[in-house]
Amino acid sequence: MRRVKKLLKTALNITPEILTTITGTNLPSDCSILSMLNQVRESLSFKYPVASYYVDWRIMLMFQHNLFTWSEGTEMVISKKFCELVLMEYLWSFLEREWIDVTNKSILDSQTKFDEVSNKVTKALKNTGNFLNDLAGNEPIALPHTLWFGILDLAQNLIQKSTRTATYGLCYYLAIESLNKAPSSFIQFKAVEILLHLHNIDSKMFSMIDDDFDQYIKELKEIKSSDFSEKFQNLLLFIKEKYLEDLKILSENIGKEKKGKGKGKSINQNSYLKREQTSNSNVIDIIADEMTCPVSSEPE
Repeated sequence: MRRVKKLLKTALNITPEILTTITGTNLPSDCSILSMLNQVRESLSFKYPVASYYVDWRIMLMFQHNLFTWSEGTEMVISKKFCELVLMEYLWSFLEREWIDVTNKSILDSQTKFDEVSNKVTKALKNTGNFLNDLAGNEPIALPHTLWFGILDLAQNLIQKSTRTATYGLCYYLAIESLNKAPSSFIQFKAVEILLHLHNIDSKMFSMIDDDFDQYIKELKEIKSSDFSEKFQNLLLFIKEKYLEDLKILSENIGKEKKGKGKGKSINQNSYLKREQTSNSNVIDIIADEMTCPVSSEPE
């Protein structure tokens, strides 16, 4: 894990100019990534009260949108490789802040709190709570670790758009670390979705995911109880069934698009079909190889 983060930080040279262009906020040239994020956060304002996580979520959406635009447009301001590396850097930065809150806490430590807030959110929606919050100027009720869930969702979206093995590997580490630190079933769900998607893309390279699940189930039984272990196994089974249904629906949609366009190729077809499988290499080595310049043998 430390090697992955070291490679990322060495490979990327994120400058304040990038954030200035994306957000329109003037930033000094000598500030760190976290300092840049804080200044961008302070520059944003909203007409109505928003949940605390929403500001960071908006920032991440801005990053993603602009980076994709720059790498996919006719001008090709940046390469897709650099786009994905930059986005991964910011996903790591945001998630590491979320992980600080659960450091030294046991697995699923916040499950009870999550259930309580979930019930409050449900009641608030039934009682038009959001409207009353707007009138009173109160921050809307939000589920714990919503930003964490949202960042994992962005990582899943990146996987669907990418064809880069290194990106898959980095997202694997994001997901497995999130699963191992998951404070509730909320985070478990999204982490498992990502891992299953990666396994579908390349079952050889990510063959260890089955072992990861077995190890996690064992730890749940030892650290928490058999009840928590059984609940996760039921959740895992549900997500697998849901994922198969999602693939079936996507496959049918792709088939309809191909039929309607004759021999034309669906724009997002490659995002959902299984890619050509690679050799069963170590994921860390693949990440290092793709991020290393073949001439200088230094991180690009």
